[in-house]
Amino acid sequence: MNTVSEAMRNVMDKCEILVDGNVISKEVLMRSFAEFLSQTIEKKKHNVGVVLHSGSLCFDALIITYAAITNLMFNQTNTVDILESINTGDIVLYGEKKKQRYIFNGYVDGSVIGKVYRGARYIKLSQDDGGSKYVAENSWRLIEPYNGKAKRLDGRGIRNKGKQREEFFIEVLGVQSKDIPSLIDTSTVLVMPRDEADRLIKGITIRFDGKEAKLLDLVTASYFTEDDEYSFGGNTGKNEPVLKVCAKVSVARNLILSRNGNSHIGLIIMGQEIINKGESELHELVNRKSLQYVYICSNVDSDYIGHLLEEIEEIEVFACTKGFLAENDSMEIIEPNELTKELKRQIETIKKKENEIIILDNEGLDSDTFRTFKKTLLKLKRNQYESENKENFIIQAHSLFNLLITAPFSINDLNKCAYNGLVSVEPVDEKILRLEQMADELGESLRKEAYCVIDILKNISLYMTDSTPKEKELRNYIKNHTDQFIAIVVPKAYYATVIKEKPGYVPGYSRGVFFMTPGRFDNTRLYDVVIVLGDYEGKRFNAFSCNASKKIVSLLYKPEEKAFRFKKNRASNNSKKWDRKSTIRLKNYVESEEVEESQINNLLDEENEIEGYISQLDTFVDSVRLNSFSQGGRVNVTAEIIAVATFTDDSKAFFSKHYRAYVLDSDNGTVKEVGVTDLSEGDSIIFTKNNNETKDIVDSMLKQMILDGKIGQRLLDAYDKSKEWQHSLIDYMQDNNLTPMKVVEEMLNINVPVQEATIIRWLDEDAHIVGPRNIESFKAIGKLTGNSELQNNPELYFEACREVRSIRRRILGEIGRAIINKFSGAITSENSEFSEVYEKINSLAEVLQIDRITPIETVLPLNVSNRPINL
Repeated sequence: MNTVSEAMRNVMDKCEILVDGNVISKEVLMRSFAEFLSQTIEKKKHNVGVVLHSGSLCFDALIITYAAITNLMFNQTNTVDILESINTGDIVLYGEKKKQRYIFNGYVDGSVIGKVYRGARYIKLSQDDGGSKYVAENSWRLIEPYNGKAKRLDGRGIRNKGKQREEFFIEVLGVQSKDIPSLIDTSTVLVMPRDEADRLIKGITIRFDGKEAKLLDLVTASYFTEDDEYSFGGNTGKNEPVLKVCAKVSVARNLILSRNGNSHIGLIIMGQEIINKGESELHELVNRKSLQYVYICSNVDSDYIGHLLEEIEEIEVFACTKGFLAENDSMEIIEPNELTKELKRQIETIKKKENEIIILDNEGLDSDTFRTFKKTLLKLKRNQYESENKENFIIQAHSLFNLLITAPFSINDLNKCAYNGLVSVEPVDEKILRLEQMADELGESLRKEAYCVIDILKNISLYMTDSTPKEKELRNYIKNHTDQFIAIVVPKAYYATVIKEKPGYVPGYSRGVFFMTPGRFDNTRLYDVVIVLGDYEGKRFNAFSCNASKKIVSLLYKPEEKAFRFKKNRASNNSKKWDRKSTIRLKNYVESEEVEESQINNLLDEENEIEGYISQLDTFVDSVRLNSFSQGGRVNVTAEIIAVATFTDDSKAFFSKHYRAYVLDSDNGTVKEVGVTDLSEGDSIIFTKNNNETKDIVDSMLKQMILDGKIGQRLLDAYDKSKEWQHSLIDYMQDNNLTPMKVVEEMLNINVPVQEATIIRWLDEDAHIVGPRNIESFKAIGKLTGNSELQNNPELYFEACREVRSIRRRILGEIGRAIINKFSGAITSENSEFSEVYEKINSLAEVLQIDRITPIETVLPLNVSNRPINL
């Protein structure tokens, strides 16, 4: 049998790998990537690799294929091992073309069949009709355990994988027929978005010698959440999956640390956002020596992964830098199709990308003024005098300064939108007046510096009253390039509203102008140009690493240029590090002098100090003031807070771990539920207005429709059932003084495995849980709590919750349309099924836009969490 590396190379030599019918494995870059994986997957006992690719789906497809094959090769289970794990009386699957369920009756001598078979060993299998099968030793490999819940043994067939699995083992992997295992005893954990996993795992095919085998013909795969497992199909025996997919590093950790079942040989993490969110648990898993391989994969524009070079001594690197692509890409596409054409466009973008800067003069902002503002604000920050007034002054002054140096619109245009309620920001003149009031209340030692800051802000804004240099430049570019797809990266989402309100700013005949904040930048698309309005970045965007266009244009005022060029040098240093560390050696790599990092850091330290200070203030929790909001509430009930958001109107919200926010997409008028870790600057969140208790606006609307008699009896019954299961569980826990962990133990006693986190989410109103996702959980809750109706008819409650989820989705959609119509002045028909939503939207809903959001770890009273508070 071949080594794993040899098997990998055989796959690339003998096979074609396809995604949705598109051949992806013949391209030169894909073959280089395959060679990288072959070299590194078993190089040592524990291998860690970083993959920085172009963003193409081809890379994920290839590494998933390799993950599947490594498990086939690392598997240690043979037919004898599998049969020894089966007890007499167990249900098994057997069949060559179509598997059926049988009872395993153990080994018998061939004499029971006839004298001629005496001395030969057979396995006896039986079914409900009394019929038996005697399986000869050369077919024992076709027997596999069955772990499903179906018990019928009436001879009904279950779809088999067919001959393609056996043919792949024999022709590609070089395994003899008798040694082909029916079960695999190893697994790899893949951390990636569920929709992408669904497409790839179901869409990958391996073609060899005129035959084709789907990935799911070769291995089993399931998607895991904290609570449940969802099979991708093909797992007829309901056995442990070979590929375990999840969307969170925390879930991957739980799977890998589990002591039961398969041995986990690999971990593959795919995507910048998943990496960022799982950072706290990532280091432990990367260094877990029991894993044969760990690969961390992201776009080459990822900023975070660079830290791994410094933290892991021996690391394998595959990075699609300009230098690497120059040696590992061909001029032509070998197999033209939609995926390889996209791959080629991405490669060309990386190879030809240039960062262009346009330096603009601003009469109110020269280099001396810029430095004076920064140093004075820093002096205020470092002053030992502490007060809430000083903190607010620094935050507001810094925010206004950032607005003035990036605004592609005039102060008058912004004020007009603010006064008309189109943007939830304070007009500039009012903000300056408020800064003056704060300065007057500061101690004498701070007042002089505060007024120095205010004078600078006043002077800059004076020159921006009717227009700004960045406005003129941006308008001219859009006007002269109406045939281009243009992405404009704005520091705040409301910039787009102000720009669109200005007549003629974006001509109606433009091919496409897209506004995005750094936190919501779409790296999956390619644009003709990306325009940035200053020297800033975010978790999804960095001007130097962005590969969404060959042309990245930054509009800068003269004082911004120095820091920008230093950051550009730092990005160049990072690229050189990847080339130097590349596992596939670059023939043309030449050591060149790097800019001293300390020079770059010294220049940026002052700005980082202010940014860090503001972030620290955002996460500071004044318990005394917060408790004043809790009077009369359930102060003894607490929530675990994981983030604090500051909105554009300066109000705050403390978000709990399981909170699901309703986020409005104003471009298409939709509303979606978003977890806290997925929230970003610029997101518009819909809250229930004027309520001391945290409330679900969708549930509020639904209750109002029930009270007004606009819901039929069937849906009313379903709504009652969707609440009954939860009330039964809460009452049971309170009556017996049980914690969620105790409930877990009691449910395990009745053979229903469940996680503590699942129970917590079931009980958390802010998680918007309608009901469990499987019938068994309803039945278990009924049995546990003594609710006989729930125990005996769990399917009724399951269907009721499905119906309520459906109406909630429809209400959520109507809320989005109602809010958009409210802003545009449109009126909905009075005959609308959801006219109640339109009638109540003004009194029930308020929309707030996140200005900044910061992680935090604290515990607060439940009734001050997940709602806007003016501190």
